[in-house]
Formats: sequence, C-alpha cells, structure tokens
Amino acid sequence: MKAQVKGASNLLKPVTALWCVEMFGGLRLQRGETTVLRFRTRQTAALLAYLAYFPRPHSRESLVEQFWPDSATDKGRNNLRVCNGAATASRNGPCALCRP
Repeated sequence: MKAQVKGASNLLKPVTALWCVEMFGGLRLQRGETTVLRFRTRQTAALLAYLAYFPRPHSRESLVEQFWPDSATDKGRNNLRVCNGAATASRNGPCALCRP
C-alpha cells in the first residue's frame, strides 16, 4: 500500500516533494533520494502508518487512546507530543523520526 503525504506547512503553497509511504512488508518512507526504514520507536512508526492510511483530521484524544491506551492521559499526550515534534522536525532537516 502506498500513500502520498504532505506536511501541514504545505497546505497553502504548491507541493513539490511528497513523501511516498509504503506499508506492505514493513514501513518505508521515501521522498526524492531520501529513504527512511528505521524509526525511533515502534509507536512512532505505527502512528505514521496510521495517519498515512487514514488521511483525515484526528483528535489528540483519539490518537492517545489508540496508541497509548494503558498510559495516564498526561503521559499519553506527552508521548504524542514527542512523536509530533519529531515529525515536524523531520520535514525540513534530517529525519528526527529515524534511528541513526
């Protein structure tokens, strides 16, 4: 399965480089010459795959409940914030989501 994903910062300007997301046989992100196969955590990879597969707005609460069901609400929201921060940082620079 492949999905084209664009960052929120590209909503008002033309998109020149989309991420290609492949989920069959493991998660793989590709944009131009950049390929990402390894991620900081399995939860980060799962969250990215989920958001690519279901490309619609999701509430923070629903994502926390889906990915951190056994965590306290504050802890789950913090985990989501860390994943989101890594995704935001990876848009223009080195991939903060991936393992070196």
